[in-house]
Amino acid sequence: MASDIKLDFFYSIEFFAKLELEALKLLFLASEELRFDVGDIVFQQGERSDGGYVITSGQITLYQDESFAVVVFVAGHGVLLGELSLISDTERAVTAIATEATSVLRISRGSFKRVLQEYPSSAERLRLQVSDRLAAFIGDLKLMA
Repeated sequence: MASDIKLDFFYSIEFFAKLELEALKLLFLASEELRFDVGDIVFQQGERSDGGYVITSGQITLYQDESFAVVVFVAGHGVLLGELSLISDTERAVTAIATEATSVLRISRGSFKRVLQEYPSSAERLRLQVSDRLAAFIGDLKLMA
């Protein structure tokens, strides 16, 4: 993929859409392209998270149990996996396995935090976005109770 296509691709992902152009460029430059064959484990449930994965092609299936019987989500082109892992040290809640030949852009938490430190306006925009999403989630939970 050409660099311009990747940068436009990053902008199409909701989580990154409010970042300043220069912040997005730096984040893109800090990303690492990885490829997985069918059956490769991208990450395992219980592992310490270390960043996020943007799927550029292929498909990754998320499983919640060790027998891989419970499919949680099937993710494809344009999906960011591990969004929370970009901002917080957590454990992976699921196992992610490539179910097609897959390419991803891996973004480490350290790189993501450095970008936000260098671009505080982008950090504030992201904070507001995450805050709004959390408030909506809490509202949905209240409706279910």
